[in-house]
Amino acid sequence: MTLSDIKNLIDWFIHLKIKIYSEKLKFPDECINACDKTEYCYRSQEILQIEHNIIGKWFREGISLSEYNNLSEITKTFFPYKLKLTGDDWQTFLNSIFQPMSDKITTDILNNRALLKKSPHYNLNSIDNI
Repeated sequence: MTLSDIKNLIDWFIHLKIKIYSEKLKFPDECINACDKTEYCYRSQEILQIEHNIIGKWFREGISLSEYNNLSEITKTFFPYKLKLTGDDWQTFLNSIFQPMSDKITTDILNNRALLKKSPHYNLNSIDNI
């Protein structure tokens, strides 16, 4: 591995860490209101949970190469393919990928929920309208 390769690898990991640990999700351009953003957050949460389940299976019993190829690039960057993950690998996934992303998604869900609760979209000024 050349010095240039090492520098590129370091730059990639810095970029990856910024992506994982940034405080907010990066919403697509079409997510312009709290309702759209909340929907995006819940879908993101589901995708993260699916990844978590596959990584958990990989740790418990192993996964095939085809299952591995369906994992995110983030996960594949952290964990090259092998038959089974170690306990340390599992903890690294939980602490370095899953939990920070889960926290980020939850924060945005709660922020958008606060906006939705104040929404004047429906004429609900009293419980008489419910």
